Formats: sequence, structure tokens, C-alpha cells
Amino acid sequence: MATTINYYIAPRERKDGTFSVKIRVTHNRVSRYINTSIYITRAQVARDGVHIKDATVEVKVSELLMEMRKTLMGIAYANYMTADQLVDALNSQADRQQAFRLDLFDFADQQMAAMEPKTAEGYRTALNAVKRFIKKDHIDINEITSAWVRRFREFLETEPQVVGKKGTKYRQKSRGSRAVSYYLGCLRSLHNKARLIYNDDDAGHIVIPRQPFSQKDLVPKMPVTEHRALSVAQVKAVLSAKAKPGSRAELARDVFALSFALAGTNTIDLYNLKTSDLDGILLTYNRAKTDSTRRDHARITLKVIPEAAAVIGKYPGRDGFLLSFADRYANSHEFNRAVNKGLKDVGKMVGIDDIGLQTGHARHSFATIARNVCRIDFDTVNAALNHVHQGTDRIGDIYIARDYTAIWASQEAVMAEVMKAKAEKVTIPAAI
Repeated sequence: MATTINYYIAPRERKDGTFSVKIRVTHNRVSRYINTSIYITRAQVARDGVHIKDATVEVKVSELLMEMRKTLMGIAYANYMTADQLVDALNSQADRQQAFRLDLFDFADQQMAAMEPKTAEGYRTALNAVKRFIKKDHIDINEITSAWVRRFREFLETEPQVVGKKGTKYRQKSRGSRAVSYYLGCLRSLHNKARLIYNDDDAGHIVIPRQPFSQKDLVPKMPVTEHRALSVAQVKAVLSAKAKPGSRAELARDVFALSFALAGTNTIDLYNLKTSDLDGILLTYNRAKTDSTRRDHARITLKVIPEAAAVIGKYPGRDGFLLSFADRYANSHEFNRAVNKGLKDVGKMVGIDDIGLQTGHARHSFATIARNVCRIDFDTVNAALNHVHQGTDRIGDIYIARDYTAIWASQEAVMAEVMKAKAEKVTIPAAI
């Protein structure tokens, strides 16, 4: 038998001049009523006396009805209950929801403790934006509605972003669409995780009933990453930059060269390399970004070509580290930031300061030169970047030992192309 849930305006006017709004549950043709905390005045009631004409109150009542209907869907064997039993079950579920409290930030702290440091840092930045939006350090997860998310998105899109000092003042600019998408994505991930942990769908115990991110296009799609590839001549110019010995620019140039020679290895992985990772001229490590999410732990073996060996020999590490970067910087984040600052100086030296030279350019440049200049096949370039296998035979990867020789050949081919080029001070082209 069908069950309907609607609102009902009590006909009797209270002493304070208001009318109570109740929830009417009709089950097996029997109606029962559930009290709410919503009261309206005569001016908010339509002429027919049964409908609410105040839009604000109507939205509030509609949200309450939606939650009640979702709760009904989660009650096992509802069709076999009497109207009184069903109302008791709905009231019990409502009581559980009202008694349940989960602070978003406390829950996020628990989840971030199990994340990779760089991932946790991104979530922390997103949560700091939430704190600026609500102007407090606590928010119950059930306060987050679709309307709340929409307002938070508008806040992110309009909040000025501090990007640095200019003289004695901070410069501000609008936040990019990538940041808006990322922040909302972090929040959605935390909300979904909380629902998975605390809701018991089988038992009908739904303490987090709302699904604020279910509306289409509420979270904008992440824009396509801008290509950051240098030309062969520009790479040669960076590698040949005459930096002052011992300067930050020298360090940045050398790290760029090492990353490029090692098929675009990220700075976090260069920072974490151990002496045990190097076996003769072969370097094996797990890529930090995807180590915990891939079955093969993103393991790769690269060849230490002469250009890479020169940098490794120049920065010997200690206490088990292959390179001395851990001696100079407290963590990989500080190391990456220092290198990027130094690369800005290098960019000025070689006449490409307009592109904002960063460590990521080494990775993008290696891939682009390998594919478009050296004509190395896409699968080999993809493997050299240590991306997950994109083919149709991923199961075969479990049984077939990986052959890295094609990757090593690509490292040598790309570097040879750069070394024979003439360093030029040229503006980055639109496409290579």
C-alpha cells in the first residue's frame, strides 16, 4: 500500500496568533501527524487555508519533507507496519538524526591523518576556506545543504586571493577555477566518506540524510591542465644557465636538469630518494603521488644517464638519503618552493621569465619533446612518466615483468636532442 508524506497546517489558531505546521503521514489509508518546530502566521497562509504562500517557509518545509521521505525509504519492512508503527519508526530515526553530531573539521582531521602529506595539505587549504566562509571553527555536517554549498562556491569565486607582496602591500587576484573545483571536491569527498562510515542503509539508520552534492554541476569540472612544455632550445638554455655558485638559482637549475634527465621525476620523489634506491646506473623508486593508490605502488626503474649522474654526484646526501636536499630543507614542500623561486631567477637569466618557470616544466617538456620531437610512441612516454597503464590488458601487467629498456632509450634520446641544440632566448611557442 502506498505511503504519502505531506505537510498539514493545523486549523486552530494558537494564542500567539500562529498556526502549527505538522507532517501528515498517510499509510494504508490511515493518517497520523508528526509535530514540527515550524509555526506560521495567518499572512503566510494561502487563501485556501491548506497551503503555505511564504516562499522562505515553503523551502524549509520542503527540505523537511524530503528528509522524511528519504528516511521512509530506508526503513525496512515499512509496507508491513501499521500507521502508528511507521510513525514511531520515523520519529525514532528523526531523534537519532537530531542526537547525532559530527563536526566537519574534527572528522577531517581524522581522515587527513591517513593521507599523504601533500594530499592532506590540499584538504587543509580547502577547510581553511570553509572557516573563512562560516567565520567559525566548527560546523555540524548536517548543516551542509545544497544551498550552503552554492553559497560557498560563490564565496570561493569572489574571494580575493593574496598572491604576494608588492612593495608594502599585498597583491590580490580572483581565485582560479581549478581551486574552486578542487576545494569543493575535497569537501564532497569528506561528506561522502562520513555518510559511508556513519549511515547504516541496511538497518535504515540514516544519521546524515542530506546529499548536498547530488545536484548536477554544483561542483564545477576541473579545467584541463595548461600545457607547460618548453621548446628544445629553451630547455638547453635552462640547463646552460650561468648561475652563481652556491646560489638558489644554481640549485634550481640543477634540480630542473636532474628532473628532466630522469624523465620528469617530481621534486617530492627527488627529495625522498634513498641510497638504497640506486643500484649502479639504475634508480628505482615508488612515485609518492600514486604510491598508495596503485597496485604496483607506482614503482619505476630509470637509467641514471650522465647528465643525471653529474647532479647526483654534486649533491651527495647522508643518513641514508641519496641527495642532500633533506639536509637543506625540512620537507619536500619547502624544497619544491625554494626550487620554484630559484627557477624564476633562472627564467630571467635565459629570457623566458614571462612563462613563470616551475619544476613542472621539466616533466611537461620531457614528455612533449619525447613524443613530438623524438617521435617516441605514446605508450612509452606514458610509461616513462610512470602513469598507470591505459591499455586494455591491465590484467596482463600482473603476470608480465616490466621491461624498462624503452624508457631508458627515451631518456637518452630526449637528452641527446637537447644537448645538440643551440640555446636560444626565445619566447615559448603556442605549440611544439
